[in-house]
Amino acid sequence: YITRQTKNPMQVLEQTVAIGTQWGPEAEESFSPVLAVADEKINAEKNQGFYEKDAYLAVIFLTDADDVTPGLSGEDFYRQLVALKDGDRSKILIAAVLPNINNHSSECTTDGHGPIQAFPSLLAVSGALYVDLCSNDFGSRLALFGKYLVQRVATQRIQLDFTPDITTLQVTYGQPGSEESERVEIPRSETGYSFDSGKNQVVISASINVQQKQGSVIFVKAVPANLGNYKNGRLNEI
Repeated sequence: YITRQTKNPMQVLEQTVAIGTQWGPEAEESFSPVLAVADEKINAEKNQGFYEKDAYLAVIFLTDADDVTPGLSGEDFYRQLVALKDGDRSKILIAAVLPNINNHSSECTTDGHGPIQAFPSLLAVSGALYVDLCSNDFGSRLALFGKYLVQRVATQRIQLDFTPDITTLQVTYGQPGSEESERVEIPRSETGYSFDSGKNQVVISASINVQQKQGSVIFVKAVPANLGNYKNGRLNEI
């Protein structure tokens, strides 16, 4: 674990993520370290509260060997991850950079038989992104996954407890207790907000063009819709 107090952090990070070691161990445990991150004692004593229960969990595997964590299948591993997020699968984001086991060229070797069981089952049950480690573009594909992460994590959803008349919906940003005139209006646009009528949520764009200020929050104001007006056509469609 690297903090701002770590000496020579760039060197330590480089050594930590170094890949390509020849004759590495064929018996690799990729799943168990992920679960260890969420262990309350480890998180408090060693990781300085790095893991947050209500946050997204992004896991990226890069290996040429299968996982051999004792007593843990790919399906069991994924179920435990989902349980950590109280059943919310949308909070689990997984990418796996693995060799194509059907590629038998000298440029695509594996440890042992390669990822033939645990990882394929994890990919199947989780819908994770798979990237071929032996391809020439796996780096750029991982970069796209990074952009996807930013989009998912930075997008904020605000659940409404009433159905709004969309013509009266106002979304603003400011300090708690501030007057409405003191707040910044967030427009309904690609760089502002949108409304998900299916989930009755205001969706704040990951690309929101508003200067952030410490302690500020988002306010949502609207007149509740008269659902009876659907029958007479007086309510605008969302």
